[in-house]
Amino acid sequence: MRNWLILVWLAVALADNFTAPANNEDTTGDKEGENAGPSFELLGEIRQDDMPIRENMPQPKEVPEQEEWDKAAWGREAEDQKFLQEATQVNSSEETTIGFSPDVRTADEEEANRTSKLGGGPEEHLLGGWGAVEPDTNITTEPVEANTTEPMPVPAPDPISPHIVSLIAPPRCTLSDDPWSTCGSVSLEDKARVARALTDFALKFYRAAGQVEGMGTNMVFSPLNLALGISHLLLGAQGDTRERLSSLLSYPPDLTCVHGPLKQLIKSKALLTASQIFHRKGLHINKAFLNHSQHFSDNQPQALSGNETLDLQRINKWVSKKTNGKIKKLMEDLATDVQLILLSAVYLQSKWKTTFNVKDTQLENFYRQDKSSVKVLMMTSKKYPLASFTDSSLQAKFGRLQLSNNMSLVIIIPQHFNQMLTDVEEKLNPEHFSAVMNKLMGIPFKPTVLAMPKFKLDSSQDLMAILGEIDYGLFFDANLCGISEDEELAVSAAQHRAVLEISETGVEAAAAMAISVARSALFFEVQQPFLFLVWNDQHGFPIFMGRVNDPSA
Repeated sequence: MRNWLILVWLAVALADNFTAPANNEDTTGDKEGENAGPSFELLGEIRQDDMPIRENMPQPKEVPEQEEWDKAAWGREAEDQKFLQEATQVNSSEETTIGFSPDVRTADEEEANRTSKLGGGPEEHLLGGWGAVEPDTNITTEPVEANTTEPMPVPAPDPISPHIVSLIAPPRCTLSDDPWSTCGSVSLEDKARVARALTDFALKFYRAAGQVEGMGTNMVFSPLNLALGISHLLLGAQGDTRERLSSLLSYPPDLTCVHGPLKQLIKSKALLTASQIFHRKGLHINKAFLNHSQHFSDNQPQALSGNETLDLQRINKWVSKKTNGKIKKLMEDLATDVQLILLSAVYLQSKWKTTFNVKDTQLENFYRQDKSSVKVLMMTSKKYPLASFTDSSLQAKFGRLQLSNNMSLVIIIPQHFNQMLTDVEEKLNPEHFSAVMNKLMGIPFKPTVLAMPKFKLDSSQDLMAILGEIDYGLFFDANLCGISEDEELAVSAAQHRAVLEISETGVEAAAAMAISVARSALFFEVQQPFLFLVWNDQHGFPIFMGRVNDPSA
C-alpha cells in the first residue's frame, strides 16, 4: 500500500516596515539504482519431491552385470568403460565379439559417443535401454543364433523436474549511494551554473503553467521557492526519480552537489527562506535524510499529533509566521493516510531604490488582452531611473527598476500596442532570455517617464498538473525510499501559493513576485498585459516570476 506525501511551497514578497521572521527554508517532497533501469533476476528452485526416486523406478529383469548397469543408468560415467569392455558377453549361451577402432573424434562426436553409452540397440540394452549405440564400421561379428532371451524392459525417461520460477526486482533503495555526502566547498562556477538552471526552470514552469491554467490569467510563482522544495525532495529520491527531478530543475548532470550552491544563492538580507517537515507519529525517517535536511535547510522534523484539527492549525500557523502573515491559511484539510508533509516558504522584502510619490498615483486606463479597458491606480513619475531597451527579435520592450539589496524588478511588454503578450511568451527560450538579461544588466539607468499599475496577486498552483506537463508521470511511481525505508511513500499532492504586492514603497510578496513594465525608451508605460520578474542582480536568477493581464482582478 502506498503512503501519501504532501508537498507545499509558499513565497511572499513584502515591502516596508520589514520585520525579519525566523529563518526558515524549503522542503519538498524520487527509483532504482542510479543509471540502471529496472532489471530482474531469474531464480529457479528444485523441489525435493521432484527429484527422481530410485526405489520407485521400474527395474529391469535380472541379467548379468545388473548392478553395474544400474550404476551407469544413474550417470556414473566411471563405470562406462568397464561395461563396454564386458559387453562382449551379453548372455551365457551366445557370444558376440566386438572390435573397436581407435577413436579420433571432435568434441561434438565425443559428446554423441558419451550419450550413446547410456543405451543399447534393439538387441543390446547395455544401459537399461535409454539409448542406442551406433554400430562401428570396424566391428567384426561371428554368426550367432537368434537370441531368445526376453528383452529387458525399458524404463520411461525421468520427466524434466518442474522449476518454481519467480521474478524478483532489485532493491528500490540503495542508501549506500549517497551523492550528497560528497558536497564540499562551493565555487563561483557552481553557483553560476545553478543560477542558470533556476532561470531555465523558471521559463519551463512558466510555459507549463500557461498550458495548464491558460495564458489569459494573472499568475505569480517563485521559481526559487519551487527549486528549494523540489531540491529538498531530491535529498530522499533514488534512481530514476533522482535523475528526473534533477532534469526537471535543469541541474547539470555532472554537478555532483546542487544543494551547496543553492544554499549560497539564497543568502540575502532581503530574502528569507524556511522549510519544515511534519510527519506521522512513529514514522521512521532515514538518518541520512535528516542530516542532509539539517545541513542544507536548517530543518528539524516535527511529528503530527494525529488530531486533524490541531495538526491543521499547527501547519497553517507555521505558514503564517514564515510569510509574515501574508499567507494565513494554506491547507484546508488533512488526509488521514498522509505520512509526511514537506513545507517551504520564501519571504522577500525589498524597497525601491527610488520610491514613487503617492501624490502622483492616479486612475488610468489599462487595456486587457481583449483590448477592453479598466481603470486602475497607476504609479507615475516623470523622471524615474530606468534601464530599458527594445529587442527586435522578440518584439518586446524590457525595463529594469532597482530594488534594495541587489534586486531588480524586470518588466517585459510587447513592443506594439496591438501585439499580444502570448506572442512574446512563445518566443522566450533560455538562451535568448539569458542573452537579453545580460544585455539589460549592462544598460545604465536613465531618467524616464514611467507609469506602472499598483497591483496585488495571489496565486495557487496545482504542482501535480503543472510538473506533469513538463515530465508526465513524474510522481506516479516516485522512488523516495531515501526519506524512509519503512514506508513506500508516494506523492499525493503538491501545492504552491504565491502572494505579491507592488506599491509606491516597493515590493511586498510571499512566494510571489513584483512587476514593472516598459513600453519605450525614456517613456515606460505599463498599460497592457505584461510579464515580470524579481531578479537577483548579484547572481543572476529569478526569485519571482509572473504575468499580469488585469491589475484590477
